[in-house]
Amino acid sequence: AFPSLIFAQSDLRIKGTVKTKEGSVLSGASVVLYALNTKDSLKKSTDDKGHFVFVNLDPGFYSLVVSYVGYDS
Repeated sequence: AFPSLIFAQSDLRIKGTVKTKEGSVLSGASVVLYALNTKDSLKKSTDDKGHFVFVNLDPGFYSLVVSYVGYDS
């Protein structure tokens, strides 16, 4: 028998859709994800359907801030 090295990789992600109170999607909204334990941040913009996704995240606590011209965060 040969020894095996097993590498486990987590695929943690945060995804969502940014919409107005009326339900319209916001394309091009700024979405910033803050890692509370490291103070790192990641920034994305929503696509034409208002979707965003952050992938390959480490386990931990995060804060998500969305902004768009003309709207409160």
